[in-house]
Amino acid sequence: MTVARMAQLPTVKQAIIRYLEWYLAVGRRKPSSHAAHASVLLGSDRPGRPAMGTSLANSRYGSMRIDRLNPQHAANWFAQRCPVGVMADNSVKRSAAAFNGFIDYCVSQGWMDQIMETAKLRRLPRGGRRDEWLRPEQVVAFEDHVLSGEWCDDYRRLLWDTSLTTGVRTAEIPAMQPAHFNRFDLDLLVPHGKGAGTEGKSRTVPVPAVFLDRVLAFVAEHCIGPNDPLFWQRRYVYTVGGRDGVWETVSRGRPLSDAAVRSFLLRVRQEAEVACRQGKFARDLLPSFELTPKVLRKTFACNQFILNARGDGGLSMKELKEALGHEDLRTTDTYLADAHRYLSSTTTRVSTADAARQIVERNERRRRDEVQAELAAREAELERLRSELDKAS
Repeated sequence: MTVARMAQLPTVKQAIIRYLEWYLAVGRRKPSSHAAHASVLLGSDRPGRPAMGTSLANSRYGSMRIDRLNPQHAANWFAQRCPVGVMADNSVKRSAAAFNGFIDYCVSQGWMDQIMETAKLRRLPRGGRRDEWLRPEQVVAFEDHVLSGEWCDDYRRLLWDTSLTTGVRTAEIPAMQPAHFNRFDLDLLVPHGKGAGTEGKSRTVPVPAVFLDRVLAFVAEHCIGPNDPLFWQRRYVYTVGGRDGVWETVSRGRPLSDAAVRSFLLRVRQEAEVACRQGKFARDLLPSFELTPKVLRKTFACNQFILNARGDGGLSMKELKEALGHEDLRTTDTYLADAHRYLSSTTTRVSTADAARQIVERNERRRRDEVQAELAAREAELERLRSELDKAS
């Protein structure tokens, strides 16, 4: 690289600004995705809780010329930005994805050597908690002893059923509308999911008829329009001087927030603790982790997979991949890592001799069934011949 060319190279911060402009305009990404990348790389001045760690542009590497950024610098910044075991898994993945996209852009512009691609960060965080999902026994316990309480009205109950039955992401729940449910094909349309494009990838999620009936009954009872939010924004208003209150609609045209979904699941976990103290909820069924939309998403995937593996319905791996909106089966398999162990632990163990005996007995039953079927066919053929002889005579 010539001296004149090197003098024209931007700093890391300047390169980040150009990348973000390209990311929004040429990359055709969703504005929310652009905002997430900008928060990681450039920093954010939005009000609220401050981000953990320093953005790349505001770090000590921000004023460095872009071609001088090396893999060790990237590792140092990422370790400070995303401490292992402290930040949420999704935040770690988002930070890594933002940095990796920035590296690809810089290499394509000729600001970095291709060897810098070795500085790309791992998208999957260390120590990912794959066991945080509700086992079938836990789901039944929540249904019987927690969500049947007076605190859980039809709005909250449907919110739980929707999260558990469809496996959608947190941001996809507020966007749901009655028009997205297809009563003929028994599926739910998710028009703006996660992924590339200004609006994200669309997909359909198969839903059972009984769940669809509950949705349609809820829509009819509350007079929800086809294009109105299925879950509208509301608030709880306490009575004067009392501990009780009523739910009050804020706006039927505005959907509930992501935070409202998380708050509801937090309340579900708290009610389970109350039921546990009252002896209504078995302590060994009380999850050791918080309930989040991601936990219910994994619960959906694992329970559907277990049901399918036992031949009782459910969704296959390929069907789960489509329903979850994954591009790769390997991503889907990470959701099911602990489901395989559950299947193994609930399978009856037998000795090799007993297994051989069961195989022989099954083969003998199959042969008897085949012989009986053949005899029945011959008897039917003889009956047909007798009938023809009777007609001829």
